Amino acid sequence: MLVDELLGYRSDFLDQAKDDYGFVSQNLVLSEMLPFLVDAKLLDSEDFNDLYLINPSVGHKLNGYTVNETGERLQLFIVDEESIDESKYTADLLVSERLVYESQFKRVTKLLRAAISGLLQDTLQDSDPMMALANQLHSEFGMENYDVFEIFLVSLTATVSFKASEPQPKQIHVSDEVINLRVMRDGRQESKEILVKRRVIDLNFLGNAIASRGLRESLEVQFKDKYLKNIEVIKAADQANSFVSWMQMLFLTSTVATEQGYLRKTFARF
Repeated sequence: MLVDELLGYRSDFLDQAKDDYGFVSQNLVLSEMLPFLVDAKLLDSEDFNDLYLINPSVGHKLNGYTVNETGERLQLFIVDEESIDESKYTADLLVSERLVYESQFKRVTKLLRAAISGLLQDTLQDSDPMMALANQLHSEFGMENYDVFEIFLVSLTATVSFKASEPQPKQIHVSDEVINLRVMRDGRQESKEILVKRRVIDLNFLGNAIASRGLRESLEVQFKDKYLKNIEVIKAADQANSFVSWMQMLFLTSTVATEQGYLRKTFARF
């Protein structure tokens, strides 16, 4: 995919993210991007807790958050406000250095550390949408429920390499890190390491997501044609408007040669 194609996707996307007055809204940028994250199986749902917290003096920012269906993964969203500026020159939309993205992720991780320590709460009003999450992170609830913090950076920039004569799109990977969650319980401090996963949702991601829409085909395997019978399954879970899972047990038989003859062993696999 060419860089010009990615920039074309950006223009179309920004048109969809405008409010009734024709202004691009960070909230709408996030809302428009979430369906692509769901399609990519990075999120369970498009629903999220909308908030806008920014404090330039201490380098904090957050646009929203959600929790996955099983409850152990706190997923946080930040929109790079500079990247959605329609007046930006093309050169300013081409990113080749990982540090550009890491500086955005830092705004969220610094906020998380402030919430875990309890310092963030001192800067918030009780009615602030962030207060509920901050209190969770500073309590036994966060310790008991969260195993992973997953930060999604929405940046309408193209990640490129300048090694060729023309900029070429390239994939970007930002390594994971760890945050220590500490709370007081029964008069003593307990700690837990939380894995922090950082994902860049850039124009490269958007272009691939748009290109793949409508191209997926269901995989259908006709066991009866090969094995003369179907494989029976039972329903294991049924979440309305979410997913249905099925469980099945296979019996595998192997034949092993021994000094006394042949031994047949049967194993059950779920």
